[in-house]
Order: sequence, then C-alpha cells, then structure tokens
Amino acid sequence: MPRDADARIKNLEDKVAQLQRNPGASSGIGRTIGTLEKRVIEDTVSDTILDLAWNKYFYLMSDFASDGWSVTSAASPSVTGSGLTLETTTTTDNRSLAYRQIKFQQVMSFNEESRFRTLFYLDIDSTAADIDYSLSIGSGIPTSLSNRYGFRLHNNSFLGVCSNGITESTVTLFTTNTAQGGGVEAFIYLVEARYYPGGRVDFYTSEAGSTQVQLRASLTTSLPSGYDETGIHFDLYTRTTTAKRAFVDFAEYIQKRPIK
Repeated sequence: MPRDADARIKNLEDKVAQLQRNPGASSGIGRTIGTLEKRVIEDTVSDTILDLAWNKYFYLMSDFASDGWSVTSAASPSVTGSGLTLETTTTTDNRSLAYRQIKFQQVMSFNEESRFRTLFYLDIDSTAADIDYSLSIGSGIPTSLSNRYGFRLHNNSFLGVCSNGITESTVTLFTTNTAQGGGVEAFIYLVEARYYPGGRVDFYTSEAGSTQVQLRASLTTSLPSGYDETGIHFDLYTRTTTAKRAFVDFAEYIQKRPIK
C-alpha cells in the first residue's frame, strides 16, 4: 500500500477516534462536529480503505470448495469444502497435483508485490526423505525452473524456493528430522511467502502445531518476473513405493493489481 495512502488513512482514523473520545471536541474549523458529520467522516475512512483494497489489490482465498481447482493423479485426490487432499499411488515417482489458474486479463504478475499463505500437514507413514512436495505461486513442479516462488519439502528439508525460469534459488527453513516431535508428518504447519519484485522473497513458517508465523529466511536471487497464468500449485511426488498423502486446509493469495 502506498505510503501516502497509509498516512491519509491514519490521519482520518485518528480524527474519528478523537471525536469518539470527545464528542464535543473542536473539528479544527471553528465549531463542534455533530453526529451526522462524524458519521460522514467515519464513512469516508471506510470508503477510503475499501477503495484502496478494491482498486489496488487482487485477492483470492480458497477453502477448496471446487472453485476452479483442477486435480490430477492416478490415486484419489479430492477438492472439497473441507480442504484439499493429495494422494499418490505406491509407484515410484507417482505424482498428485492440484492447481488453480488465474487467467483474467493478466492480473497475476510477478512484477507486483504479492503474498501467499497456506496451512498443510502430511500423512506419509515415514520420514519425509522419500517425497517431493511443492506449494507455490507459479509452476508447482518441484524440479521446474519455471517462474515461481513458494515452498518445497525435499530430502527431509523444508525449503523456501524461487525461480526465474533459468536458475533456481533455495534456502533451508527447517529440517523435518529435527522439527518438534521428530517429523513434519505429525504436525500442522502454517507457511507464508512475501514477494517483493526485484528485491526479495521472505519466507515465514509457524512452529509445529502453532498458528503464529515467524520470518525464517529470505532469497534475493533467481526472482521470478513478468506475467504468469499458472496460478497456485500444490504438487506431491512419492520417491519410493510407499503411497503419500498431503492435506491442505486453505490457500490465500493477495497481489497489487498491475497498472495498465
């Protein structure tokens, strides 16, 4: 949000708060403010905030109620109003994929600031060493060099990832064999990535079982750019002959709208 807009909203909010504390206080224009005028100021604050959100930002939140999600797997992945389930077969390198494309008028852009947040847990019956699991904005294929940023679970490490289509950068956020309780499969994790075009991606994760995220690391290289219609991706592979399953509670994405 632009700094001048932040300042305008803060100034209006302060004025309304002052009037609420002192109903007969001077407005600064030589007389007191009446009930109707206070209501007008309050409405102005609300409209200013709403206009900024409506005109400046694109927002998507999904609880996977079949709202445009596509799923692919030889097993039984499902999208329901209670979440997303990804499931592989017992065949090595079997894949389970769910994605939500965002195609409208090139609204999804890596040239604009954005944030991605999701909550997930795994049911993998073992350690996480033999799976690849990707949660990302842009292409979700774990080994892909397509434009994307997000997270990847690979070889017992939970990584922050970004790629510009040519190179990929990763940073380890935590290792599953040292996570609280000894394994990611036992806990729910809330994760969030904040993307600043041309600058960095900040990666946040919760402690195991917590809903409070903390900044873990940042990446400043291999940043994606340009427009992308791939959307939100969840991609699960098994690297052994054991079936794997992942559950996702929700997916949330917000981005500044491209300036036309």
